[in-house]
Amino acid sequence: MITHPVVTLETVEKKITAVFPDLQGKLKSDYARLVALLCDMTSVIGILRKLDRQLEGLRIFNDVADSDVMSHRKILSNVLGQKELELGFAGQFTQTFHPSLTSSGGVLPTLTGFGEPEDVKQLIQEGSHWRDIGVSTAHGEYSHRLQWYVIAESGLFQADQVKSLYTQSVSPQCTSSFYPKTFHMWDFAVDCFERDHTQTPTGKVAARLSAYDDFADPHAPISIRFRSPAILNRYLWEADDLPFLTRFTTGRRAIHAQQDASVRQHREGLSSEEKSKAKQKDGPLRSAASRKEVDELGLFTLRARNIYVPKSGH
Repeated sequence: MITHPVVTLETVEKKITAVFPDLQGKLKSDYARLVALLCDMTSVIGILRKLDRQLEGLRIFNDVADSDVMSHRKILSNVLGQKELELGFAGQFTQTFHPSLTSSGGVLPTLTGFGEPEDVKQLIQEGSHWRDIGVSTAHGEYSHRLQWYVIAESGLFQADQVKSLYTQSVSPQCTSSFYPKTFHMWDFAVDCFERDHTQTPTGKVAARLSAYDDFADPHAPISIRFRSPAILNRYLWEADDLPFLTRFTTGRRAIHAQQDASVRQHREGLSSEEKSKAKQKDGPLRSAASRKEVDELGLFTLRARNIYVPKSGH
């Protein structure tokens, strides 16, 4: 059982008022409830357990091996895509991700590296989720989609509210010395940096969560709870009661490590000038491999730097 200081709704509301003084009324209240939910580790894990049972049931029904990471991804994408379709999120939900599944998943934009803030902002405003295959391994490809699945399944919001909170999350903004320019409610609520986990006691993430206060500096979007996609992803790596999600996230971590090693080995044979150009072009080591993955799928076109969107008809 996770033990950590309780973050009350009143505390969150006070912090949001301090950080986003222009945000008023029901919208402020709704974002406060959303943030408080993601700070409630026990509630979030309860929803994830229910999801994991559904995913594991589909894996068994479809006779998917424990080691088949690609089919795990297809099953997860299908279930999340169906929920996003029900909530009215954008995305071309036409591709069946697994031949034995009756519901449809979706072809979503794919980020093969760090997207430019304005490009990512546009995706959010359009109500589009995306695949984060070029993001850091700790962040996790599916962390944001899982966060919003939890928000939708919490029972705190109607379906149209979930989409509205998503699309409006890049409107409230504040200035902070922590960021070069500004940060938005998106950053504050669901995209916090993780407090450096190497400075916390060793052991499972669940055992490290009581050491810090999420809101010691509300203007610095740093979290040791599930407001941070990396904290969520690290928890999935180590959980002992989420077999499907743990197998999938650790399996993808291993694949990413192999891709990084392959790209690193390739770059060792380049000249200094070639290395510099490759670094500027590819960003994170895995970006080159991620772009190759997108190209092989043949479903995407490049819309903005590192952002691929589904081709027409897919």
